[in-house]
Amino acid sequence: MSGAQPHPAASTTPGWVRELTMALPIYPQILLVGNVRDEYHLPTPHAPEATAIYSLETLLARLLEEQGYAALATHDIATDHITTTRLHDEATLAPTLASGPGWAATLTRSASGLDFPHLRQVLTELTANLTAAPTALLFPFADRLTTPGERQPESARLFFSAADALAHRARRPIVAGTEQPYNTVLWIAERLEDLPAAFATTNPRIRQISVPHPSAEERLVAARRAVRIITTREPDLGASPTEQEQAAEHLASATHGMQATQVAAIGQLAAHQRIGINEITDAARLYRVGVTDNPWRDPQVLKRISEGEQRLNARVRGQHAAVRKTMDIFMRSTAGLTGAHAGSSPNRPRGVLVLSGPTGVGKTELAKGIAELILGTDAEPIRFDMSEFASEHARDRLIGAPPGYVGFDAGGELTNAVRAHPISVLLFDEIDKANPALFDLFLQILEDGRLTDGRGAVVHFTECVLVFTTNLGVVGPTGRLTRHDEPEQVRAQLTAAFEDFLDHQLGRPELRNRFGDSFVAMDFITTDIADEILDAMLDTVTHRVRRVHELTVTIGAHAREVLRTEAHRNLDDGGRGIGTVVETCLTNPLSRHLFHHPPQPRQQLHITALTHDGIGWSVEVQHG
Repeated sequence: MSGAQPHPAASTTPGWVRELTMALPIYPQILLVGNVRDEYHLPTPHAPEATAIYSLETLLARLLEEQGYAALATHDIATDHITTTRLHDEATLAPTLASGPGWAATLTRSASGLDFPHLRQVLTELTANLTAAPTALLFPFADRLTTPGERQPESARLFFSAADALAHRARRPIVAGTEQPYNTVLWIAERLEDLPAAFATTNPRIRQISVPHPSAEERLVAARRAVRIITTREPDLGASPTEQEQAAEHLASATHGMQATQVAAIGQLAAHQRIGINEITDAARLYRVGVTDNPWRDPQVLKRISEGEQRLNARVRGQHAAVRKTMDIFMRSTAGLTGAHAGSSPNRPRGVLVLSGPTGVGKTELAKGIAELILGTDAEPIRFDMSEFASEHARDRLIGAPPGYVGFDAGGELTNAVRAHPISVLLFDEIDKANPALFDLFLQILEDGRLTDGRGAVVHFTECVLVFTTNLGVVGPTGRLTRHDEPEQVRAQLTAAFEDFLDHQLGRPELRNRFGDSFVAMDFITTDIADEILDAMLDTVTHRVRRVHELTVTIGAHAREVLRTEAHRNLDDGGRGIGTVVETCLTNPLSRHLFHHPPQPRQQLHITALTHDGIGWSVEVQHG
C-alpha cells in the first residue's frame, strides 16, 4: 500500500468492496474473480478525503484487521510457502498458526506438482480450530493450482472437493454467548472457468464476488495520478490545476475497460516519451497497441497523406467521391479527432470505410492504396475473404477456439494478425457473405476498438483502418444496374440495399449506426476512365517486357483502337473486364509470339495490328 494521496474529490468505496466487507463475517469461504490483479484507489480508514493505493492482498489485510481477525496466512505459489502475517499485536494467535504442521510448514512439490494432501490438512485444521480471534487463509492464485483443460491428478480433485465440503462443515466460535466470524478461506482467481468445474458453483456457503474493471470515477482517480507523474517529470510544462484536471478527465474517458494500473502506466509512458498532458489521450492509444511512437505524426506518413488525394486518384480512376471520403478519415486521424463525437467510446479504430459497388470499380485497389499511404510503398492490407467465413464455425477461425476445443492453442486469424501488426489496414472483402454471428464481432470492434480472443487476451484495433467491401444492390428488384443508369440512381440503390441488409436481413440497425457516414457508393467506369485504365495497363505490359526480356515494345494506333473497342464492349465489368481484354487480346498472343520467335535483347518490337481468326487473337509485329 502506498502513502495516502489527498484530493478534494477522493473516490468512494466501490460496491464490490462493500460486498466483501459484508461477506467476511458471515461466509466461511469467499471467492473473488475478475479484475483481481489491479490496484485499487480507496479512501483511507481515518481520512476519507484522501485515497490510498492497495493491491487486493493488502486490501484484504486491511479489511480483516478492521473486523478483528488475528492473522492472515497466505499461500505463495512461487515459493510454496505459507507465510503468516499478524494483524493485531495484542491478539493471541491460534495454536495451529503458531505451531501446527499445516500453517507454518514449507510446502513441497512432488513430481506431479503441489502436495495437495498437505493443503487438505491445512484446510481441515483451519476449519476445526475454533478460537476467539478468527484467522484467514488466502490463496492468491487459486486458478493456477491446476491447469485448465488438462487431466488433473486425483489429489487435486480431492483437494477442491474437500474445500467444497469443508465450507459446509465450518462452524463459528462462540465467545461469551456470541458467535464470532468464521476462520475464513479466501480464493482469488482471474477467471472462474480456470477453476475446477464443480468448485464453488452451487455451494451457498462460498460467496462469489466479482471484481469489475474500474468505473469512470475510479479511472479518474488513477488518471489524476498519471497526470501527476507527467507534471512531476516535466515541471516546466506549467499546466494549471484546471488544465491538469481536464487532462485527467480526458484520460479517464479514453481508458474505458482498462485497469487502474494501466492508467497509471500511461502516465509513465507519456513522461518517458515527453508527451504533454494535452496529448495524454494519444499516449493512451499508443499504450494499448504497444508502440511508442504515434504513426499519424510521422513526417513521412504526413507527407504521403498530404499527397493522398492525388496518389489515390491516380491509382483508382474515376472514384473521386470515395477518395475524398478516404482522405477525410485520414485528416481526422492526424488531427486526433477520431471518435471525437462519441465521448463514451473514444477508442474506436482510426478509420472505417464501407465500399459498395459493382465488380471492377476499384474497391480492393483503393484498400491497397490506403495501405501504402499509411504503411509505405509495397504495403498490403490484411485481407479476409468473407465468403470463406460463412460457416457456423467462422467466429472461431477469426478469434480462436475457446479452451478445450480443437485449435485453441492456434488462436484466431484476425486477432493473431492484429496482435502481430497493431498498425494495419484490414480488408473484409464481400462482407455480406459472412456468417451473421460475425457481425457481433464487428459491432464490438467498431464501438470499443477491441476484441477478446478465445484465450481471453484483449486485442486492440485502435490503430487500424477497417475497409469493408460489398456489391449488395448491384442486382436489385428492377434488375441489374448498368453503367447506363444515372449515378444518383446507382448510389441510392446501393445505399438502400446495404441498409436493408443490416436492418432487416441481419436485424442489426445498431450496426448501421456504428458504420455512420463511412458508406461510399462507387460509380461505374465511364468510357473516358476506361481509356485511362487501358493506357495504364498497356504501360504495365510494356514495362514488364522491357524488364524481363530487355525489349522495347510499342503499340501502334490500330492495335490500340482494337483494344479500346473491345474494352468498351462491356464496361459493366469495370477494370477487371478491361484487364481481361488486355490479357486475352494482347498478353496471350504476344507471349505466344515471343515463345515461337525469341527476339534478341535490346531489340525493338512494334505491334502494328491485333487480329481475331475465329479461334483466338494474334499479333502482327515489326522487329526493329
